[in-house]
Amino acid sequence: MKQTQPPDLLRRQFERLRGIARTAPGDDGAALLDNARFRRKLTDLELDVMALEATEMRADGAPPLGLMISIRTQEIRQRLGELALQAAGPYAAPDLSAASHNEAAVGPDFARGAANSYFASVTSTETKRDNLATQLLDA
Repeated sequence: MKQTQPPDLLRRQFERLRGIARTAPGDDGAALLDNARFRRKLTDLELDVMALEATEMRADGAPPLGLMISIRTQEIRQRLGELALQAAGPYAAPDLSAASHNEAAVGPDFARGAANSYFASVTSTETKRDNLATQLLDA
């Protein structure tokens, strides 16, 4: 199965999140990247991104392996979304701008749509897991 996104897209999303964490305030008012727990989650995520990049370079594209890589990519995107929601804080509410054209957007630009993206990645991951299970059971 073909990968659903370019390998560098996940890396760019990660780097964008790291940049946001440098300036987004944490609970104590300091930059979120200064928070040891958030920084540990970000470091763990970076290691997973690097491992996925290495796996993609070695993958031969066999259907079960391709789908497993796709699932892993979605899981990492989901974790990116979780950290983006944390960085957005109270501004991370689902983007309802389409429902009301009278309201001006509130909060940082990266926060708009963060919740929507996160929930879409959760749904996509579960769908891909179901597809993999079906393929393996049919084999």
